[in-house]
Amino acid sequence: LLYCIGCGNCLLYCPMYNTIGNEFARDNYLGGKGIAYHSLYTNERDEKLEFCLSCGKCRENCPLELDIPAIIKKLRSTGISSEIYYFLKSHSLWLYYQALLRINK
Repeated sequence: LLYCIGCGNCLLYCPMYNTIGNEFARDNYLGGKGIAYHSLYTNERDEKLEFCLSCGKCRENCPLELDIPAIIKKLRSTGISSEIYYFLKSHSLWLYYQALLRINK
């Protein structure tokens, strides 16, 4: 999820997003990617994880071939471990600081 370039191809082909729109989103992150990212980052199980149909259209149309349905399936079945939560939180902060350093150059 951290490698997503935000092109939006997944949303163009997602049947759930095309049906209910921004209801299939969390914290300004749209579609299944947004739901998965929110669950991983907050260490909470999101009821919207059940919205994903696992059809794979997002994966087929992603230029990076991110397997969002597999990530959502894993989150549905196992929940979120604290190690993943703290890794993502620290990695996200690191990426944020790297971006700030580049802006200031």
